[in-house]
Amino acid sequence: ASIEEHEDDDLSDLTLVGETVPICPFVGLGPCPLVFFGGSDGDPAAFSFLWNSAEHRCQAADVSSWDEELGERDRAIFQYGGSSVRHIAETCRLSSVADTSGGSGGTDAIVLARWAFCGWNGGNLLCVLSQIAKDSRVMLDVRSDDRNLLHCAVGSNDARRRYIFDLIDEVFSPEEGGGSKNLMQ
Repeated sequence: ASIEEHEDDDLSDLTLVGETVPICPFVGLGPCPLVFFGGSDGDPAAFSFLWNSAEHRCQAADVSSWDEELGERDRAIFQYGGSSVRHIAETCRLSSVADTSGGSGGTDAIVLARWAFCGWNGGNLLCVLSQIAKDSRVMLDVRSDDRNLLHCAVGSNDARRRYIFDLIDEVFSPEEGGGSKNLMQ
């Protein structure tokens, strides 16, 4: 059949009814090649350059009590990524974090962890987990050079909570005796 024959056909919208299938934002992410080049553990200078030049950012999230705020229902929903999510997050985590940075909003903070992800479109997604010196809150800052990548990861409340849960769970997973309660001890 040619295209001309189909132009006269009526078109209609089709809606499929079903349950929402959450897709983990980590599925399309891998280690940022600008930071993790040649199999390195991550170049802090390259990370700092990308972090300071990232033009898109979201408001820092207070994750001090993330495990206490999640109810059982949320926990069951968010644990769909499992070990594959932890592996991706662990692979994209810089090994050295022993420095003090501007952290959340220019406040003096101790950096606890840094991640450098690259999306399949080539955009970079960077995360810094830091502890504010004056009040011991733990904050997660997320920046990107790609607005769409940032929006996919943390653009809605649900997406942001899932992303934070997966990322923070990798650092402070209960199996490893972690959890944000142990951060302050």
